[in-house]
Amino acid sequence: MKEVIEGLKKELGDTTLVAVSKTKSNEDILKAYDLGIRDFGENYVQELVDKMDSLPKDIKWHMIGHLQSNKVKDIVKRNIYLIESVDSVKLANVINKEAIKNDKTVNILIEVNIARDVNKTGCSLDELDDLISNARELSNVNLLGLMCIAPHTDSEDEIRKAFKEMVTMKEKYNLKLLSMGMSSDYKIAIEEGTDIVRIGTKIFGEREKIIKCPNCNNKMIKIVYGMPSDELIELSEKGIIHLGGCSVSDDDPIFYCNNCKREYFDNLKDYIEDSNLSN
Repeated sequence: MKEVIEGLKKELGDTTLVAVSKTKSNEDILKAYDLGIRDFGENYVQELVDKMDSLPKDIKWHMIGHLQSNKVKDIVKRNIYLIESVDSVKLANVINKEAIKNDKTVNILIEVNIARDVNKTGCSLDELDDLISNARELSNVNLLGLMCIAPHTDSEDEIRKAFKEMVTMKEKYNLKLLSMGMSSDYKIAIEEGTDIVRIGTKIFGEREKIIKCPNCNNKMIKIVYGMPSDELIELSEKGIIHLGGCSVSDDDPIFYCNNCKREYFDNLKDYIEDSNLSN
């Protein structure tokens, strides 16, 4: 990690490095912290507030994942440094309301769906004018700039085109900051003039794919053929799994939810969350 962070600092110059620490332990975060990183990004509110409560208070926390209105109060009262994923007038208004309650001003970026992908979050380009105008009228919200996730493509030309479009919008609306560029495309973002990059995989390594329970959304345990018998027995004795007489193969693993006490044998690809997104 030390060599990676030192190398990134040289590459980035004055560009702010946000270490995307979702699903990573406090121990991993403190390693980066001890190497001088102070900006960390999280995608999930509960994970974020747990870390805000337990880690050094001088960390600058960035909310970079989709934010539900009913979760806003949990991060505003804890002095969130920057909410990068504001994508609607409704969300901006809720942030302002909670900021007024807590007698503070909250810094935000507007997330733009620059890829024009209907399956992705972010404000559409057609809605951007209204969202920016609304945010600028709010008493306790400080609109600093824009954020985006590049199109999911191997084409550097397409990624560069998207980043150039973001720069144009920053200039058009006379904004201060751009947050764009992740582990796979941050070099292009730097070349195009980003102010913030969000990097996780390059710093912390690959993240596992999380398979969530279709019933309760809890993370499930994957049981496959070849798993050491002593591990299976230990999990069974702890009540984490129930060992039955079924056959388990590499192609058809069992997924077990310890919260619901349910086993799933079907293809769960729709419930796989690629936790490498947004970093």
